[in-house]
Amino acid sequence: MFALKFLPLKNSHEANHMLRLSFQKMQEMIIGRPPDLQIEQTGHELYHTTYEAVIHNDLCSGTTKSTTIRDGITFLETEIKFSQDTLVEMMSSAPQVGFGFCLKGNSAAHLEKINGISARLTIDYADRTAFIYANESSYGHQQFWSHAPLQAYYIHFSYASFLEMIKEASESLPPLFYTTLTKGGTPYFHFLPMSQEMIATCFQVQHNTFRGKSKEFFLEAKVLDLLAHLLDAIARPHNEQETSVRPLAKGEEERIDHCYRLLENNLTNPPSLIKLAKESGLSVYRLKTGLRLRYGNTPFKLLTEMRMLKAKELLLRGEFNISEVAQEVGYSSIGSFSNTFFERFGVRPSTYKKV
Repeated sequence: MFALKFLPLKNSHEANHMLRLSFQKMQEMIIGRPPDLQIEQTGHELYHTTYEAVIHNDLCSGTTKSTTIRDGITFLETEIKFSQDTLVEMMSSAPQVGFGFCLKGNSAAHLEKINGISARLTIDYADRTAFIYANESSYGHQQFWSHAPLQAYYIHFSYASFLEMIKEASESLPPLFYTTLTKGGTPYFHFLPMSQEMIATCFQVQHNTFRGKSKEFFLEAKVLDLLAHLLDAIARPHNEQETSVRPLAKGEEERIDHCYRLLENNLTNPPSLIKLAKESGLSVYRLKTGLRLRYGNTPFKLLTEMRMLKAKELLLRGEFNISEVAQEVGYSSIGSFSNTFFERFGVRPSTYKKV
């Protein structure tokens, strides 16, 4: 079971008033109807139900989507903003392995009980941080700060489903992690900066434009990619892990976002890196590094992705022929445009336009 309670605050820890909601009631409030619960053969509810919701009320707004990838594997995408500092009471009673990727924003978990034992543990989920946890049960609060959007992805496993997936590769896991999974008792927590590969994969998930079964296959592949990158990062000895890049300061993030928007708004005649660097007051190296840290890819690949997404949108609208669409997104050669489009979406523009 998974229960939620909203606790608006006067400050970080002082309650003003309290509203108690079960997880099912919370979903009903969001989606306007009782949720469709998934039932295991044992008759118990799965830890996460599958749903997609747009949240818009006086307390919070945003979107959340939960997808069952395979039996026992759930992928949760969330982007949410609270109107005031808020604590969300969370209580789990099912053994679970969790992998998280905080792309934007900050949150904090205040754990008061872990595996039935009293605890006083605060865990900060910082911008561009990845984390792993495993425990049998927990109780505490997650804290959200007002007007600070949180964007994060989570992969959840039951113990059994995770152990079944890794099987004989279990020796590559950190010993404490494997002991938690097989013997229980001590919970496991591990945090590390998101690598460029993790950021790039999250970016691809965010811009998944496939349809039907192809969309499902793509999402499953990217979820497994995220899992592989994170497991590899914690399995490698510390001195073998990639050298970390100096993180972006808040002012740098704003300038990088400005450069990203300049690229997005000038697809036919994009500014050069030198011009973007001058515009932002950053060096060319810091600009390229910043775009990779912020958006997970090189400037050229980001521009290509923007062009392809715009081209897809124009083709769907049906107002332009293929030559006009190519010109609208900055391609003078229809052949080059067609080949790039095929590499991105798996079909030619001519085929896509007929869909």
